[in-house]
Amino acid sequence: MVLDSNFAGRGRFDRERLAALTRKVAGTGVVLVVPEVVVWEWAEHAARDYSEFNNAARELRIDAALMEPPSVPACPSVDELADRIVASMPPGYEVALANDEDFRHAVRAQVLQTGTGERKEGVKTGAADDLVFRCVKREVEERELLQPIVVATGDKHLGDVCMLELGADVIVAPNQKALLERLLAFVPATDELVERLEQDLPRFLTNEAVADSLVRFAPGFDIVSRQAPRSEWEREDLRLMHVEILELEDLKVESRDDGTRIAAADARVFGSLELYVSAYEIVGDPDDGDVERVPVWHGTMNGVVDVPLTMELDGEWSVLRVEAAGRATVDFSA
Repeated sequence: MVLDSNFAGRGRFDRERLAALTRKVAGTGVVLVVPEVVVWEWAEHAARDYSEFNNAARELRIDAALMEPPSVPACPSVDELADRIVASMPPGYEVALANDEDFRHAVRAQVLQTGTGERKEGVKTGAADDLVFRCVKREVEERELLQPIVVATGDKHLGDVCMLELGADVIVAPNQKALLERLLAFVPATDELVERLEQDLPRFLTNEAVADSLVRFAPGFDIVSRQAPRSEWEREDLRLMHVEILELEDLKVESRDDGTRIAAADARVFGSLELYVSAYEIVGDPDDGDVERVPVWHGTMNGVVDVPLTMELDGEWSVLRVEAAGRATVDFSA
């Protein structure tokens, strides 16, 4: 999340409000980024407010016989105040430094009135906002898969420029209430979420819990290319050992009140499977003999598994739990 200067504290640095924001976005995967120009603006506002207070104190007309006039220390420089702001930021914030190209782009936007450039009371402005925009753009370009980029700004013009230039890659929030609402409602682009899940799921599908879940569906497995038809006396147990390729289709996601999500999709898994085939045989006299299970065949084969899955995802869209949600079909001919 990229913070503009006017998002918290009405354009003033407010450590407590920043700390409160950190607590509110905890668990959402949001990284809090403050552009360098925002620190400068906060420092400039602090210096200006202090100067106004200092001037008011000097103009206080009161006789020293009644009370000692207030003594106000000199204001630190803006650079010193900027250093103090950076040192005072709560944990979890990063300051993003601008580069030479950013400064050039900002000056151009203000002079030529492009992008964030605008006139206020006849005066060209927009360079500072352009530096914030450039920071947002860089965050979008460098973001991790599924990471929402939030522009926290009360400046409608800056928010409009971010939406126009960066589109669905950003969420614009003018205040903390809107920020939390839009973060909770955020759903990544389907192709991005599918790509992320296809990366994360293999380690879940081969772990013991999911493998056992697949085995429980063994009586319903359709073995397509067997050498011999399956006997009613046979039992087949299957375990997915290695996932080579995983493809998801028809992904659907629902959010829950606790911030987690439930996803459902049809999975096609290309990989190696371990197959145990056993049969029940009568031991002893056919009339009163016992039935025992004896192994018939065991081996590892390459195949394709089609199985519906349900997945529990956390607030950062990472997989927490996976289960087979229905009948699986296995094809060993692929």
